[in-house]
Amino acid sequence: WVSMATALANPLPQSKLVGPGEVEKAGLIADDLIRQANQLEPLVSQKLIEIVNTANGKLEGFDFRIKSKNSLHRKILSLTIEEREERVSQWHKGNISAHKSLQSLEEIVDRFIRDVLRYTVIFPLENYTESTEKTFEVLESNNIKKKNVRNYWEEGDEYQGLNSNFIYSGGKNPVCIEIQFHTQESFQNKTDSHEIYERFRVELDPAKKIEIHKEAVLFCADVKIPPNVLRIPVLTSKPSPITAQFVAFTVRRRAEEVDKILTPLLIDMFGDAVAKLGLEDRHRLKSESKIEHRIVQLAKENPKEKLESLGKQIQDTVRYTILFSVENYTEKIVDSVERLREKSIDIVGFENWWDESLEHHELLQGIETVFTFDGTKFEIQFHTPESYEVKEEKLDDLVDQLNLAKNDEEKTAIFEKMKDLWTNVPVPLGSPSLTLPFTRKIEEGGL
Repeated sequence: WVSMATALANPLPQSKLVGPGEVEKAGLIADDLIRQANQLEPLVSQKLIEIVNTANGKLEGFDFRIKSKNSLHRKILSLTIEEREERVSQWHKGNISAHKSLQSLEEIVDRFIRDVLRYTVIFPLENYTESTEKTFEVLESNNIKKKNVRNYWEEGDEYQGLNSNFIYSGGKNPVCIEIQFHTQESFQNKTDSHEIYERFRVELDPAKKIEIHKEAVLFCADVKIPPNVLRIPVLTSKPSPITAQFVAFTVRRRAEEVDKILTPLLIDMFGDAVAKLGLEDRHRLKSESKIEHRIVQLAKENPKEKLESLGKQIQDTVRYTILFSVENYTEKIVDSVERLREKSIDIVGFENWWDESLEHHELLQGIETVFTFDGTKFEIQFHTPESYEVKEEKLDDLVDQLNLAKNDEEKTAIFEKMKDLWTNVPVPLGSPSLTLPFTRKIEEGGL
C-alpha cells in the first residue's frame, strides 16, 4: 500500500519521445540496477563502517542507502525525456550529428544514473581530508574506482561538501555508487538550507530571486572548511543546483532585456520577413530550464571555468527566424548583415546548411548565424518559405521516429524520408558557397 501511494503521488513522466514499451523497459532496468546494488551493498557498507569507526565519523541516512524502485524508474524516464528534447532542439538548429548523441535507455542510464547505491559520510573537521582520501584508497583496493569527484569546499557559493561517484566492475555489470562527504556542520547546513533552496526554486520575481541567492551564500559562509581539503582534485565538475539555476536565471533575465531592444529593431528592419512563429516567446527566448541544462553540460566539459563565463557562451538564448524568397535570398542575407553592423550588431558565427546534392545535409537546409549585441549573443536562422515549412511543419514527426528507432536499418530508412522532404525545396542561387567574410560584392559572376 505504501508503494502504491508513493506511485500515485509521484506519477511516471510521460512524453511522445518515450515509446510505450520503453516505460516498461525502464522499470525492468530499474529492477536490475537495484538487484545489482543489493549484491554490492554488503561489501561497500562494511568498508565504509570500518573507515568511519576508525575516524570517529558516522553514516547519515544509512537506512536509505538503496534508491527506491519508483524513484529510480521516474528518474530514468525524466532523464530520457530531457536528453531527447535537447537532441530534437539541436536537430532544429541544424546539428546534423545530433543523432549520434544519447538515445537508448541503456546509454542514458550508463551516463547519468549514479545514485542507486548512495551514502552520506560524516567525518570530524580535523581529520576530514585524510579520512576522505583514505576512503578513496580503501575503495580502490576493492576494485571500486573513482569516476567523478566534485569538491565544493571553496568559499563563495551556497554549498559546502564533497560529492563523488564510484564504479564497481568486479561483477557481471558495472555498478555505480554515490558518496557525499560532509562534516557535521556542513551536513546540518545542507539540511537547513533546503527551505532556502525551495523558496529560490519557486520564486518568479527577479529582484527577490537575487536576494534569496545572496541569502543562501551568506547562510553557508560560516561553515568551517576542513584543513587542506582543496588538495583533493576535481575530476569533473557539476555545479550545485542552486548555483546552476541562479546563473541560468541571470542569463535568461539578460536575454529578456536584450530582447526588448532587438525584437522591435528586427521587426522595423525586416517587417513580415521575421517569421511569426519565431516571435512567440517560447520560440524566441530559450527557457530557463534549457539554459540550466546547457550550463551543466558546459561545466562538465570545462571544469575550471566559472559558470558566469559559461553562461555567456550560450549562443541562442534569444533566437529569430527570418524568411527571404528564393529569388533574392542570398543577396538579402548579405544586405542584412551589413544593416545589422550599422546598428553595432556584429556577426560572430555562421553555419551554411545549403547543399544541392543533399549528400551531407539531409536534415536541414538554411543558414544559421550568431550575432552579438551589447555583450549578449543571439541567433538568427535565415530560411526561404519552402525550407522553413519543411523544418517547422514536416520534419518533427520524422525526428520523433528517429528518437525511437531500434536499429541502424530503421534510422537509414528515416534518413531517406528526410532527404525526400528536402528534394523539392529549391536552393537559392549562390547560397551553398556563401561564407564569411562576405560583402555586397560577390565575385565569380555576382549573385
